[in-house]
Amino acid sequence: MLKVSASPRVAVAAFVVTTIALLAVSAQAQYMYLDSNGNGVHDVGDRLRVCPTRIDVWLNTANNRDGSPASCAFGTGGLDLAHYEFVFQAVGGTVTWGPMSNLIEGFARILARDARDTTGTVFYHNGAIRAGAALPPGLYKVATLTVTVATGSPRIDIISRHPNNGTGRTSFGSECPATALYDHTNRHGQTWTDVDGLSQALATDAPPRVTLPGVLIPQDGSTVTFGVTAIDLDADPIVLLTADLSALPLGNDAVFDVTGLGTTIANGTFTWTPTTSDSGDYAVSVTATNCLISLALPTIIHVIGTVSSVETPPIGTPNFLAPNEPNPFSPETSIDYSLSRESEVRVRIYSASGRVVRTLVDGRMPAGPHLTSWNGTDDAGRSVASGVYWCRLESGSFRMSRRMILLR
Repeated sequence: MLKVSASPRVAVAAFVVTTIALLAVSAQAQYMYLDSNGNGVHDVGDRLRVCPTRIDVWLNTANNRDGSPASCAFGTGGLDLAHYEFVFQAVGGTVTWGPMSNLIEGFARILARDARDTTGTVFYHNGAIRAGAALPPGLYKVATLTVTVATGSPRIDIISRHPNNGTGRTSFGSECPATALYDHTNRHGQTWTDVDGLSQALATDAPPRVTLPGVLIPQDGSTVTFGVTAIDLDADPIVLLTADLSALPLGNDAVFDVTGLGTTIANGTFTWTPTTSDSGDYAVSVTATNCLISLALPTIIHVIGTVSSVETPPIGTPNFLAPNEPNPFSPETSIDYSLSRESEVRVRIYSASGRVVRTLVDGRMPAGPHLTSWNGTDDAGRSVASGVYWCRLESGSFRMSRRMILLR
């Protein structure tokens, strides 16, 4: 990481300056660096991941890492770009190297020598532009490749020379004058040393964490809206935040809008206006992806009929679920309901997350009023925790739910 100097004292000063520059803003320029989080600079988020990692190779021929103008090690001349070579090495583990893609038009002429250039712990790649078409000094994303961790927890270093073929070197062509020792090429380890590779992979890498409501119970005709947040605690960029809307009724107008992709925090907003014929239970599952996929977490939407302000069954409409009494309750509450005709009936208790806790009634029942109760236990007979629960009546196409509060 040290700039070449003719004096030991100057060299020490350069080392101090470089060390300070490493702690400075990540947007400072550098000769060559690897970027794995897609933000175009080298920062603390640039590391290998447990899943295949896309690596962008950046080369700045105009500036050093600390932002100072780059110049020839001796003489004068511009640091244009006519060809490049680079050698990467996995340290602390092994990797599988994917194919390399040149990103600069005209650099597709590859000078690879043999199979040792792309196998083992070292990766070698180079390219050259046609004669007379050198690029001016500047910052270039020259290539990209994908690396997969095979064993251990490796990092990727940019090294000076390929240890196997002996000819591959990290270097680039420039207009610097030639001497008896050097031609016009800037070589890592000789005429320049500002490079940054990738930090080692985390011992454990985790997918993003998604938060969203567990259950929503709108009235028919009311718009359903809820927010979703995806956070990656490992500082990996979130690539996708998606909602599975396939369980919603056909012809629905549901929309899931997403912001913040490419950062460590992404947000989504779900909006849907059910129709009067959409009574039922609908699950909307959301997943977030960096290179790992989060658990698919659902929001259960219970779409119910419009509840009358009168809390007794209106004449001519005897299908009805009354509020439980007492409410809040402990340890037991009574649940009254009525049916317009004999039918298959199901009365269930749901948790706030939409999970079925207890089935109180499941069978054919005659028309008329009925009474059941719940003692705050699940289907296995275990006491459930204090909190908000929902009682739901289903009879034919009729659906109705009531909010209940259990206080231990």
